[in-house]
Amino acid sequence: SPPASYAAVIDLAVSPDGDHVYALLDVFPGDDLLLIYERAIDGALTLLDSEPVAFNPSAMAISPDGTAVFVATNNGEVQAWQRAPATGLLTFADGLNDNIDGGGYLQYAYGLAVSPDGDHVYVASGENAITCFAWDAGAGDLALIEADVTGGGGLVLSAPGPIAVTPDGAFVLVASQLDAALVVLDRNPVNGTLGFVDRFVDGLEGVDGLDGPSALAVAPTATGAAAYVSNLENELAVFSETL
Repeated sequence: SPPASYAAVIDLAVSPDGDHVYALLDVFPGDDLLLIYERAIDGALTLLDSEPVAFNPSAMAISPDGTAVFVATNNGEVQAWQRAPATGLLTFADGLNDNIDGGGYLQYAYGLAVSPDGDHVYVASGENAITCFAWDAGAGDLALIEADVTGGGGLVLSAPGPIAVTPDGAFVLVASQLDAALVVLDRNPVNGTLGFVDRFVDGLEGVDGLDGPSALAVAPTATGAAAYVSNLENELAVFSETL
């Protein structure tokens, strides 16, 4: 059984301008928080403020332009805050609930990513699905677009975890923990919808390093993009995209 009380940092994010750091704090038995730190030129942090978040938070991401912060929870909620770049402070904007307006596949959210244009938010959940939301920065509104569920459109996805969008916004990558796989989906830049493209599985066709994927990152290259996947076996797998 858990201790009478505890607190653990679940996720961290740094603002694109490097001026602020955000920590997602899971506090048992409640009162979960999003902590806001100012970052000095030498890297030192000063706590500025904290915002209450929905119970049992699990993942966080900042929009590439630094104007919004998004949080997903294990209890099926997605929340959005508008961020003032000059101060780093947050104002609550919107929240969607799995059983009301969230699409029905948000329980146990293990990964969250924002498209480079800031228009779409993607949540990977333990319900073997990726849910896409449209983000209206001006109005501060989240809106459900679709949920891509394993078994539909050729998608095979068991316990998806880390998720990322390629720098050009053309693809969404998600690591499947139970399948020891990396799934590639193409992204419609207009409406954010996804389509299955490919699936790399540990131990098949020379693929290695995907057994128990724990983290995923993407970066631009001269020929497209590269994806880096770490796993629980202390391995790092590298995949390259060629345009």
